[in-house]
Amino acid sequence: SEVLEKIVELQLEKVSGRLEEKGIKIKYSEETAKYLAEKGFDPLYGARPLKRIIQDEIMDELALRIIEDKMKAGDTVRLSVQEDKIFFR
Repeated sequence: SEVLEKIVELQLEKVSGRLEEKGIKIKYSEETAKYLAEKGFDPLYGARPLKRIIQDEIMDELALRIIEDKMKAGDTVRLSVQEDKIFFR
């Protein structure tokens, strides 16, 4: 739904803000926002699982890439969805 996608956008803006502190930019497709909205919604808990999905599928991978020096200041990360998972490039 549009409301969930807006929540996804707000959460991704927080992620983007943290990355900008390190000089890294993040871009994502509308398809990525829809994917996260669908996967992060639970009929029982509403949008609460969304933060966990973003942590598990995006933040953990980004942190690993920074630690392994695969990402550094000046880089732009593009998120998309492929084969029902988040793809980084």
